[in-house]
Amino acid sequence: MGIGMRAQLPFRISSVVLLLFALGHTAGFLSFQPTEPEAVGVLDSMKRVPFDFGGHTVHWIDLQDSASPSPSPVLRRPSSLGD
Repeated sequence: MGIGMRAQLPFRISSVVLLLFALGHTAGFLSFQPTEPEAVGVLDSMKRVPFDFGGHTVHWIDLQDSASPSPSPVLRRPSSLGD
């Protein structure tokens, strides 16, 4: 077993943990229905505050909605490091 093989297991473990975190974060956001007034205020602000993003006017909620259902290429990369 060479020196390069020792890091393979921790990378795989961290990849699985990161994937589970990302899936939990996505599921949590998609099922989020605020009940407290403060949480409703935060969600409303995400829908109201526009800003420029790559030449387009978007709102914070647009970025969250578009990023949630699809895993990022960054999340898929660590699982292939040991191969």
